Parts: sequence; C-alpha cells; structure tokens
Amino acid sequence: MAKFNVPLQGHESFLSDEITENPYQINIYYFPKRKNSAKSLTYYFEQQGYLVKMLKASELKNSHATKYSPSHFFFNREDFGLAMDIKSEMGQVLGYPISAYKFSVSQSIPSMIIIFTEAEVDGVGVGVGVGEYALNAHEHK
Repeated sequence: MAKFNVPLQGHESFLSDEITENPYQINIYYFPKRKNSAKSLTYYFEQQGYLVKMLKASELKNSHATKYSPSHFFFNREDFGLAMDIKSEMGQVLGYPISAYKFSVSQSIPSMIIIFTEAEVDGVGVGVGVGEYALNAHEHK
C-alpha cells in the first residue's frame, strides 16, 4: 500500500492520509541519448509530488519500434484533464510540445508513461505527432 498523491492547481500537491493500493504513478522511459531529459522531468515531477520511476526504454516491450519516433506519452481516458495539465507542464520544462495518447485499456500502475525517443536531441524537440505506428507499437495492458 502507498499514500496517494493528489495534485492540485497552481502546481501544488500533497500526500493524502488516505491509503490506496493504486497511487498515481508516472513511468518515464528513455533511450540512452535522452537520459538528461528523463532526469530533468523526473526531478520536476518529484518536486510536484508525483510518484515517478525512471526506466531504460529497453524495459518497455517493442521499444525499438519507436526509437526514432517523436517522444510521446500515454494516459488513462479518465485522467484526461490531469494529463493535459501534465502535457502543458512537460512542454514548459522541455521547451517543446510532446504528443499525448490514451491507453487502449485503462491501467492503475503506472497511470501514465512517458517515452523519450531518439527523434529529438536533449533540449531540442521536433514538435510533431507520433502517428499510428507508435500508438500500436507498445503493449499497454
């Protein structure tokens, strides 16, 4: 069991006293050339009170299929509002927009995954969508 992080408006957050088995967790996957971006975003979200895990992209099934696609993230349909807030924050931290997609099937842990690919160079994004290829390349069940 873990304490549940509740993000609030104005970039504030708090850890509630309510115990839950499904905390909101963000997994950040990265390819080697994007480790600095992953570290920066991990640090930023930890400071905002989110539960964050930073993982090598090789741990994600079929990651090789999107290695050179633009970086992107997946979220649960019911978290749309929160995901759009996070998307905006990521754009501010990274200096470029990142594409967002809904998981085909909702999941609890992780609640969101972010994938830093090698399409961009740390500090410089491409700002284009991922497309169906990347959407279907990872297994998110």
